[in-house]
Amino acid sequence: MNEDTLELAQFVVIPLAIFIPLFREITDISNEIIELYKTAHTNKRICGVLLDRVQAAEAAVKNLIIREKERPEFFTGPNNVIIRNLVGIMKNIKEFVKEICELKGLRKYLVSKGMEERFKELTREFDGYMSNLNFTITIEIRAQIERDNLAIRTDQEETNQLLFQLAESINFNQKKVNNDISYIKEDVMSVKNDVVEIKNQFILMVKCFEEFAIAKERAKNIADASLNILDFKPSSETRRKVRRWVRKSDDYDVAFKEMDESLLKDLNREVGLLKMLQESRDVIQFFGLVEDKNNSKLYLVTEWAKHGNLREYYKKQKIDQSSKIQIALDIVRGLNFLEAYQILHHDVRSANIMIGSYGNAKIANFGMSRGFIDTSRNIKSTSNTIRYMAPEKIRGMPYDSRCEVFRI
Repeated sequence: MNEDTLELAQFVVIPLAIFIPLFREITDISNEIIELYKTAHTNKRICGVLLDRVQAAEAAVKNLIIREKERPEFFTGPNNVIIRNLVGIMKNIKEFVKEICELKGLRKYLVSKGMEERFKELTREFDGYMSNLNFTITIEIRAQIERDNLAIRTDQEETNQLLFQLAESINFNQKKVNNDISYIKEDVMSVKNDVVEIKNQFILMVKCFEEFAIAKERAKNIADASLNILDFKPSSETRRKVRRWVRKSDDYDVAFKEMDESLLKDLNREVGLLKMLQESRDVIQFFGLVEDKNNSKLYLVTEWAKHGNLREYYKKQKIDQSSKIQIALDIVRGLNFLEAYQILHHDVRSANIMIGSYGNAKIANFGMSRGFIDTSRNIKSTSNTIRYMAPEKIRGMPYDSRCEVFRI
């Protein structure tokens, strides 16, 4: 084929029907990214500027369909190839958004500027194809570059802060936490003023969030081991259905909570969640189940909260402002930890926040908790729960992490 033939081929109009499947893909990808953006928990600004570009492409192809007869010169073989390439880069953008919008997908980018480099690579390719197609992005390029840089900088700062808070929430004192997690403590304390330099340590931590099997297996050695009631001795101190017992091997105080076996499904759910959350110092620590065969009773064994729950604590103690702030921070760190595991507590209130020996707060009672994608139960509201409910929950709207924050 000579040069004249090739040049002529560039102007041969091909049917719109050949473009329609590609245009549909662009619309479908745009809709998927919209849903990812709506539910994004991290890097929402970066997701937003990528969404702006994708929606610009969608608007452009919709305009082409409407004005097909006015723009016959667009529907050529070369432009069909460019559209295919544009669809390919949009798929890559969707996968990138999916990875960065949740904490568990961030691990691969927690190295030196990995996320920023990938973002710039994707936007450069996307903008190039849009330019080749003469699609007008209805934004001023220089201003958009500034917005891109601001989104990257702000989201990275917030992500680093979140990771640092999660690192602080790790319970470094527990022997069951493996060596990979334990040595992060020393690094975090020594470089506390330079978050960037501890990203490699955060990679190990986030990897544990992503690979649930690791956390479950580590907890399984403890929680699934059959606890023997003879290894504990009871005390006279009780709180409703909870009694303080003492582990004989080390005189460690634990809580025995009597369980109703008729609610076995809820018990299994709570135990499963507690096993998964062993690393956090801001979540009540779980040791296992004990069966008292003599009295036909089953007990959930957790750490003992010396000062009871938060409601009892502030009724008995005069809490100064700094202590109140610290308690709030403990709760928020705990909720951040739950969010990293995509868990919603559903019942955050003073009765379910336990206070330890040093006035530290720990989230407890996971009987109503759910994963992000799990179906919420219709739970009858009581005077004890309604006062803590977010307006969205009262109106029957979907429950999400914003409702958890409202409860605080």
